[in-house]
Amino acid sequence: MSLPDSKPAHIPTDGIAELCHLWAGKGNLHDWLEPSERSISREWSPGKVQARFAESVLWDAERTIAPLLPRGTAAWMDQFEAQLIRNTAYTDLPTAHTDWALTLSQFGRYPSPQYVDRRPVNTLESALSRVSLWLGKAVGEAELLVKRKFDRVPLSAAARDKLLAPMKVARMLELAAPDRLDEEDLAVCASAGGSWTLVARLARRLSGIWQRDPASQLALLPSTLPELGSQLFELATLGACVVTLRKHYASDAWTSLAPIGASDRQAPCISYEDAGFRWQAYYQVVPAGRRNSDGPYASLGAALGVAPLRPDVWLTFELGERKLELVIECKYSLDPSYIASGITQVLGYSKEHPVPEGWTRWYMVVGPKEAIPTMATWQDQFFIGNPDHLKALIDTILTS
Repeated sequence: MSLPDSKPAHIPTDGIAELCHLWAGKGNLHDWLEPSERSISREWSPGKVQARFAESVLWDAERTIAPLLPRGTAAWMDQFEAQLIRNTAYTDLPTAHTDWALTLSQFGRYPSPQYVDRRPVNTLESALSRVSLWLGKAVGEAELLVKRKFDRVPLSAAARDKLLAPMKVARMLELAAPDRLDEEDLAVCASAGGSWTLVARLARRLSGIWQRDPASQLALLPSTLPELGSQLFELATLGACVVTLRKHYASDAWTSLAPIGASDRQAPCISYEDAGFRWQAYYQVVPAGRRNSDGPYASLGAALGVAPLRPDVWLTFELGERKLELVIECKYSLDPSYIASGITQVLGYSKEHPVPEGWTRWYMVVGPKEAIPTMATWQDQFFIGNPDHLKALIDTILTS
């Protein structure tokens, strides 16, 4: 998204620290960044854990390995060195390549009914070529896994070309591809030095996608920050909601059923539930039962092939018999006209998504505090303010 101003606006960091380990959108890895508390249990499906782990490995490879690798297949040609191997065959007569010790060991006499012949042959097939071919296959399968689960491509075209270059050379040389990654081949590749050390390192990390269990993969996942300022503000805004709720509900009943930015359709990304309170958060997802397929935008937009309307954040509160929803549209900008476009959007949500019977719904446009120093409201149903105003509004919901 292209923002209409160049000066960065304020983003609340407490919300980011709260949820950075749950983010699954495109972003940058930060091993040093830890959330303030990790009491939100990540109860993700094994498939989503595997895909998230694969994506983190590929992102890290693009950042730390791809820039150090030779560029293009021509540069890799000299990396593959010919090896001398001896093929074993049996002959009726001795030759210059007869292995006499092995012949006598097997047949025990001379003349022998057959002679063990070990003729030297130069070949480019080696541990290096086998690891290269396995690596190319693994990168492709890891990308496909991410595409299926998150509907995005994790590597840039340039990084993919550099990571797959050794595999392309091995294929050009018509070398045989292995069925699995051999530990001995991996050790040889790692000790070869130079670029091969990086190839072995990536192959080892990629093998963890299929060899590690989901619990181990979760433990190894680094925190991630969105690469776009608008998404970072959305994550911070959702985190501000969680920070506020924690002041009232600090038990272990917090769960994350799917990574933020990769929830299943109509499913929440974060939930809290105890005997008297249930809260669910949806990120860019409309909860089940709220979408109206006959709404004006859905009906007219179908003719253009556009996606249905969905807000950035959708919160549901169930406090006993009281049921309330808070629909949030985030606008990360210092331009008032751009922020005001969020008012049009929330009005559209109110028309497009009917309120279920027995529920009350509020709408809020959230922007940076520099742009919206004072909260405004209309008919106590529509609000505009900054993340601090959002926190105060949630406090009101929980205490009134």
